[in-house]
Amino acid sequence: LPGETVAAASTFFGEFEAEYVVGDPAKVFFFKAKDQYGNDQKVDAFTGVDPFVAQLVGPETLTSEVVHEEGNTYKVTFTPTIAGTYALGVTLDGALVSGATPSLVFKHTGLDVTKTLLVSVPASASAGTQAAVHVKLADRYGNPFFDNSKVQVAVRGTNKQREGVVLVASVAAQGAASFPAPAPGAPAGAARGGSEPGRAGRPLRRVHTRLFQ
Repeated sequence: LPGETVAAASTFFGEFEAEYVVGDPAKVFFFKAKDQYGNDQKVDAFTGVDPFVAQLVGPETLTSEVVHEEGNTYKVTFTPTIAGTYALGVTLDGALVSGATPSLVFKHTGLDVTKTLLVSVPASASAGTQAAVHVKLADRYGNPFFDNSKVQVAVRGTNKQREGVVLVASVAAQGAASFPAPAPGAPAGAARGGSEPGRAGRPLRRVHTRLFQ
């Protein structure tokens, strides 16, 4: 029979990914309980399971129930929603189970326009000049969204003749988009933001901002 379970001899198994994505589905990790000589621990009605404690510590701290699967295998499950770097730790009587990667990186999910904020939009702009609109891109959990390569902002307004004009620009790395002279055509996508009144004598009287991919 194996001896008492030793955390330092127990070990995680399976591949750790270079990056994970926050939110669903949950992330599952497995480890094996062993004695000091590396023997697989035996779990039965007489010995019972060992009282392992599991945490994922980073921008938020999560605790997982440690579930006995079969034999000497256990699993822990986490669903962080805040992007960042985490440390995975499973302990037994305060000692760490070995084999966990030093850090786990969780990145944002896809862009969610309902969580994206319109920071600033000009009240008016003149044709042929650059006007900057600033947006704060975010995923469904409010994490900053950095992949702006496929994100565009469209500004719709009316000129002095009340004719509709639409300006379209890609979002720059800092979440800003600059617009040239008006161009025809209307973009498709989910609406976000509001409107700002223009000042008298300027070509764009009202500005409506839309984000789309």
